[in-house]
Amino acid sequence: MEKQHSVPGYILRLERVIMNPVVGDRDSVLAALQSTINTFREDGPIVQSVMNASYPGMTEDERTATRQHVINQLLDAYNNAVATPSDKTFYMPQIPVVSLFQTAMEEHLGTDITVSQNRGVVDETGVPVPETFGNTDPLWIEAVLAEIGTLLEGKAPFVSHSHLSDFFYSIEDNCTIVLVADWGAGNQSALNVGQQMKNKSPNYAIHLGDIYYACEEAEAKDFLYRFRGIARSRSFALNGNHEMYSGGRGYFNVVLPNLQQSASYFGLFNQNGSSLHWIQRTWITYSPVQATHGCRTSLFGRWTS
Repeated sequence: MEKQHSVPGYILRLERVIMNPVVGDRDSVLAALQSTINTFREDGPIVQSVMNASYPGMTEDERTATRQHVINQLLDAYNNAVATPSDKTFYMPQIPVVSLFQTAMEEHLGTDITVSQNRGVVDETGVPVPETFGNTDPLWIEAVLAEIGTLLEGKAPFVSHSHLSDFFYSIEDNCTIVLVADWGAGNQSALNVGQQMKNKSPNYAIHLGDIYYACEEAEAKDFLYRFRGIARSRSFALNGNHEMYSGGRGYFNVVLPNLQQSASYFGLFNQNGSSLHWIQRTWITYSPVQATHGCRTSLFGRWTS
């Protein structure tokens, strides 16, 4: 007789997009940060080669200035992270550069320990190999430059409505709406919460923001894979501070179009005259110049009847 799988269907389906636990370990992240700072300080041949390939036409003085900018960003983030204790099991600090760094780590390590071991970036016990976050691995240098480079690109253009009807959505007089915040992660806790939402069989689901680590395009796609299928009718997503760590590009260019949501704000109304309005100011308050210190995020939700 075939053995029945005891894992709930929702969680079982999403195991392929679960986050690498190494990237959620504070000590591993800080160690990789320190090693990477030293690597850019040493400015060895691999760093020089990767930077020249990443920024063709850049003069040596410009490369030196860019390298120093990367060092300053990583060092400020490291010092901020060290000074900020974390009591969470899965490390997700509100430090933009650390989140971008974790995104680079996730890309470099792969989705789980087995993939990481196959790539040779962690040892047999799952501990990261320092050299793979140092001056001997060009792929790691490329990943760091790509993520830190998002700070230089500024914010994605703000997506606004064309007509008032674009962001108002009619809902049933009697329906179930689930709200979830800081859920844009692929760790086991997030999957358990997702299963609980799924069990409620809601008509609508609203994510109140924060797709970890920095809502880069790949992370935005993984979030959509987890989020869609929870609500029976449709889902909505608001813009949080973590979405803005990558300039909001993953949110505005990937999440909104895939949810067929016309703007980062919206209103729900029914035939009884009740309405629910959601607005968030994160795009306005975020500044890439202050990226090592985070940004303010204000959420306004109001129900009228």
